Amino acid sequence: MPSTAHPLEKHYTALVRHVCAQRGETGLCLGVTSCQREEGVSTVALNLAVAAARNSSGRVLLVDANLSHPALAARFGLPAGQGLTELLAGEAQPSQVLRATPIDSLWLLAPGQRQDLREDRPELAACLRLLREQFWLTILDLPIADDLSPCVAVARQLDGVLLVVEAERTHRDLVRRAKARLERNQTRLLGVVFNKGRW
Repeated sequence: MPSTAHPLEKHYTALVRHVCAQRGETGLCLGVTSCQREEGVSTVALNLAVAAARNSSGRVLLVDANLSHPALAARFGLPAGQGLTELLAGEAQPSQVLRATPIDSLWLLAPGQRQDLREDRPELAACLRLLREQFWLTILDLPIADDLSPCVAVARQLDGVLLVVEAERTHRDLVRRAKARLERNQTRLLGVVFNKGRW
Protein backbone atom coordinates (compact mmCIF):
# COMPACT_ATOMS: atom_id res chain seq x y z
CA MET A 1 0.00 0.00 0.00
CA PRO A 2 1.53 3.36 -1.05
CA SER A 3 1.43 5.10 2.37
CA THR A 4 4.70 6.97 1.80
CA ALA A 5 5.89 9.07 -1.12
CA HIS A 6 7.25 7.16 -4.10
CA PRO A 7 10.91 8.06 -4.84
CA LEU A 8 9.80 9.21 -8.30
CA GLU A 9 6.69 11.06 -7.10
CA LYS A 10 7.92 14.42 -8.37
CA HIS A 11 8.18 12.91 -11.86
CA TYR A 12 4.70 11.41 -11.59
CA THR A 13 3.40 14.78 -10.40
CA ALA A 14 4.98 16.52 -13.39
CA LEU A 15 3.44 13.91 -15.69
CA VAL A 16 0.00 14.46 -14.16
CA ARG A 17 0.31 18.21 -14.70
CA HIS A 18 1.36 17.65 -18.30
CA VAL A 19 -1.47 15.31 -19.26
CA CYS A 20 -4.08 17.36 -17.40
CA ALA A 21 -3.02 20.70 -18.89
CA GLN A 22 -5.92 20.67 -21.36
CA ARG A 23 -8.58 19.80 -18.80
CA GLY A 24 -11.90 21.52 -19.45
CA GLU A 25 -14.95 22.04 -17.27
CA THR A 26 -15.38 18.34 -16.54
CA GLY A 27 -12.93 15.77 -15.23
CA LEU A 28 -10.52 13.83 -17.41
CA CYS A 29 -10.58 10.08 -18.04
CA LEU A 30 -7.11 8.78 -18.91
CA GLY A 31 -5.95 5.25 -19.68
CA VAL A 32 -2.64 3.49 -19.08
CA THR A 33 -1.72 0.50 -21.23
CA SER A 34 1.30 -1.33 -22.67
CA CYS A 35 2.50 -3.46 -25.57
CA GLN A 36 2.84 -6.67 -23.56
CA ARG A 37 2.25 -7.98 -20.06
CA GLU A 38 4.36 -7.19 -17.01
CA GLU A 39 5.64 -3.80 -18.18
CA GLY A 40 4.41 -2.16 -14.99
CA VAL A 41 1.10 -0.64 -16.12
CA SER A 42 -0.61 -1.13 -12.76
CA THR A 43 2.36 0.40 -10.93
CA VAL A 44 2.43 3.44 -13.21
CA ALA A 45 -1.35 3.91 -13.00
CA LEU A 46 -1.27 3.59 -9.21
CA ASN A 47 1.57 6.06 -8.72
CA LEU A 48 0.01 8.55 -11.13
CA ALA A 49 -3.24 8.38 -9.18
CA VAL A 50 -1.49 8.79 -5.81
CA ALA A 51 0.55 11.74 -7.09
CA ALA A 52 -2.60 13.36 -8.50
CA ALA A 53 -4.53 12.88 -5.25
CA ARG A 54 -1.71 14.33 -3.16
CA ASN A 55 -1.13 17.34 -5.39
CA SER A 56 -4.62 18.44 -6.43
CA SER A 57 -7.71 19.81 -4.73
CA GLY A 58 -10.10 17.42 -6.50
CA ARG A 59 -11.10 13.80 -6.12
CA VAL A 60 -9.18 11.16 -8.08
CA LEU A 61 -10.44 7.74 -9.12
CA LEU A 62 -8.31 4.73 -10.02
CA VAL A 63 -10.15 2.13 -12.10
CA ASP A 64 -8.91 -1.44 -12.50
CA ALA A 65 -10.20 -2.21 -16.00
CA ASN A 66 -7.91 -5.19 -16.54
CA LEU A 67 -10.36 -8.02 -15.92
CA SER A 68 -7.90 -10.79 -16.81
CA HIS A 69 -5.13 -9.62 -14.48
CA PRO A 70 -6.56 -7.37 -11.74
CA ALA A 71 -4.02 -6.04 -9.27
CA LEU A 72 -5.06 -2.76 -7.67
CA ALA A 73 -7.47 -3.79 -4.90
CA ALA A 74 -4.86 -6.12 -3.43
CA ARG A 75 -2.28 -3.34 -3.38
CA PHE A 76 -4.56 -1.33 -1.12
CA GLY A 77 -5.45 -4.35 0.97
CA LEU A 78 -9.08 -4.16 -0.17
CA PRO A 79 -11.18 -7.29 -0.79
CA ALA A 80 -12.45 -8.26 -4.22
CA GLY A 81 -16.11 -7.66 -4.90
CA GLN A 82 -18.48 -5.80 -7.15
CA GLY A 83 -16.97 -3.14 -9.35
CA LEU A 84 -16.80 -1.80 -12.89
CA THR A 85 -18.55 -4.66 -14.65
CA GLU A 86 -21.51 -4.63 -12.26
CA LEU A 87 -21.76 -0.86 -12.64
CA LEU A 88 -21.87 -1.19 -16.43
CA ALA A 89 -24.42 -4.01 -16.23
CA GLY A 90 -26.73 -1.88 -14.07
CA GLU A 91 -26.41 -4.31 -11.17
CA ALA A 92 -24.80 -1.78 -8.80
CA GLN A 93 -24.84 1.95 -8.14
CA PRO A 94 -21.65 4.06 -7.91
CA SER A 95 -22.09 4.41 -4.14
CA GLN A 96 -21.94 0.62 -3.84
CA VAL A 97 -18.73 0.06 -5.80
CA LEU A 98 -16.56 3.16 -5.31
CA ARG A 99 -14.18 2.48 -2.43
CA ALA A 100 -12.17 4.95 -0.39
CA THR A 101 -8.45 4.17 -0.13
CA PRO A 102 -5.98 5.07 2.64
CA ILE A 103 -4.84 7.99 0.43
CA ASP A 104 -6.89 11.16 0.97
CA SER A 105 -9.03 12.08 -2.07
CA LEU A 106 -8.18 8.81 -3.87
CA TRP A 107 -10.92 6.29 -4.65
CA LEU A 108 -10.78 2.86 -6.25
CA LEU A 109 -13.15 1.10 -8.64
CA ALA A 110 -12.31 -2.62 -8.79
CA PRO A 111 -12.95 -4.64 -11.97
CA GLY A 112 -15.87 -6.57 -10.55
CA GLN A 113 -16.83 -10.22 -10.72
CA ARG A 114 -18.33 -10.41 -14.20
CA GLN A 115 -16.09 -11.22 -17.17
CA ASP A 116 -17.64 -8.92 -19.79
CA LEU A 117 -16.46 -5.34 -20.01
CA ARG A 118 -19.24 -4.29 -22.47
CA GLU A 119 -16.68 -2.07 -24.16
CA ASP A 120 -18.76 -1.74 -27.33
CA ARG A 121 -22.00 -0.82 -25.54
CA PRO A 122 -23.35 2.66 -24.69
CA GLU A 123 -23.17 1.81 -20.98
CA LEU A 124 -19.44 2.50 -20.97
CA ALA A 125 -19.82 5.97 -22.48
CA ALA A 126 -22.54 6.80 -19.94
CA CYS A 127 -20.35 5.52 -17.09
CA LEU A 128 -17.41 7.64 -18.22
CA ARG A 129 -19.62 10.73 -18.37
CA LEU A 130 -20.69 10.07 -14.78
CA LEU A 131 -17.08 9.65 -13.63
CA ARG A 132 -16.06 12.90 -15.34
CA GLU A 133 -18.76 14.67 -13.35
CA GLN A 134 -17.73 13.17 -10.01
CA PHE A 135 -13.92 13.13 -10.25
CA TRP A 136 -11.25 15.64 -11.21
CA LEU A 137 -9.23 12.82 -12.73
CA THR A 138 -10.03 9.18 -13.49
CA ILE A 139 -7.16 6.83 -14.39
CA LEU A 140 -7.95 3.45 -15.94
CA ASP A 141 -5.51 0.55 -15.66
CA LEU A 142 -6.14 -1.07 -19.07
CA PRO A 143 -5.24 -4.46 -20.57
CA ILE A 144 -2.44 -4.62 -23.13
CA ALA A 145 -3.07 -2.91 -26.45
CA ASP A 146 -3.43 -5.94 -28.71
CA ASP A 147 -6.19 -7.07 -31.06
CA LEU A 148 -7.53 -9.67 -28.62
CA SER A 149 -8.14 -7.42 -25.63
CA PRO A 150 -10.83 -4.78 -25.08
CA CYS A 151 -8.16 -2.12 -24.57
CA VAL A 152 -8.53 -0.34 -27.91
CA ALA A 153 -12.33 -0.21 -27.78
CA VAL A 154 -12.18 1.32 -24.30
CA ALA A 155 -9.23 3.61 -25.04
CA ARG A 156 -10.92 5.46 -27.88
CA GLN A 157 -13.64 6.62 -25.48
CA LEU A 158 -11.09 8.20 -23.12
CA ASP A 159 -9.54 11.67 -23.20
CA GLY A 160 -6.11 10.21 -23.72
CA VAL A 161 -3.85 7.20 -23.15
CA LEU A 162 -0.30 6.71 -21.91
CA LEU A 163 1.70 3.77 -23.30
CA VAL A 164 4.04 2.13 -20.76
CA VAL A 165 7.19 0.61 -22.24
CA GLU A 166 9.69 -1.48 -20.28
CA ALA A 167 12.90 0.24 -21.28
CA GLU A 168 15.22 -2.78 -21.15
CA ARG A 169 12.91 -5.43 -22.63
CA THR A 170 10.32 -4.19 -25.13
CA HIS A 171 11.36 -4.18 -28.78
CA ARG A 172 10.68 -0.99 -30.71
CA ASP A 173 8.62 -2.89 -33.30
CA LEU A 174 6.13 -3.86 -30.58
CA VAL A 175 5.90 -0.21 -29.56
CA ARG A 176 5.31 0.89 -33.15
CA ARG A 177 2.56 -1.69 -33.64
CA ALA A 178 0.81 -0.76 -30.41
CA LYS A 179 1.04 2.94 -31.26
CA ALA A 180 -0.37 2.35 -34.74
CA ARG A 181 -3.18 0.15 -33.36
CA LEU A 182 -4.23 2.82 -30.88
CA GLU A 183 -4.06 5.71 -33.33
CA ARG A 184 -5.87 3.72 -36.04
CA ASN A 185 -8.79 3.40 -33.65
CA GLN A 186 -9.03 7.14 -32.94
CA THR A 187 -7.22 6.96 -29.59
CA ARG A 188 -5.43 10.09 -28.45
CA LEU A 189 -1.97 8.87 -27.49
CA LEU A 190 -0.53 11.32 -24.96
CA GLY A 191 2.94 9.84 -24.82
CA VAL A 192 5.18 6.97 -23.77
CA VAL A 193 6.30 6.25 -20.20
CA PHE A 194 9.58 4.34 -20.07
CA ASN A 195 9.55 2.06 -17.06
CA LYS A 196 12.04 -0.19 -15.25
CA GLY A 197 15.01 1.60 -16.77
CA ARG A 198 18.50 1.59 -15.32
CA TRP A 199 19.20 4.94 -13.74
